[in-house]
Amino acid sequence: MKAWPFDQARYETVGVNLEKALARLEIALKQRKGRFLVGEELTIADIIVGGALWFAMRSFVDKEMRKAAPSLEGYLRGFLELPEVGGTFRKLKLCERG
Repeated sequence: MKAWPFDQARYETVGVNLEKALARLEIALKQRKGRFLVGEELTIADIIVGGALWFAMRSFVDKEMRKAAPSLEGYLRGFLELPEVGGTFRKLKLCERG
């Protein structure tokens, strides 16, 4: 894994881009027609988004960011409760401060 020295400008750019992505995901979750991103069955889209969201919610998406996208936590918790994926991820411990 490649590590970079801390760069404030890069950190802020990543934060802005993440907030845009979370806002778009929030819209998709509100417009969905079923339990998952693409209907009533688990798809690769849910696995990819769920995995990335699990990592982001643990490490970067703090309480303040979650206020702007309230559907994310419920979607992620529902995803993690599935027998097909629940054992793959550690317990969800939400990031409290960015």
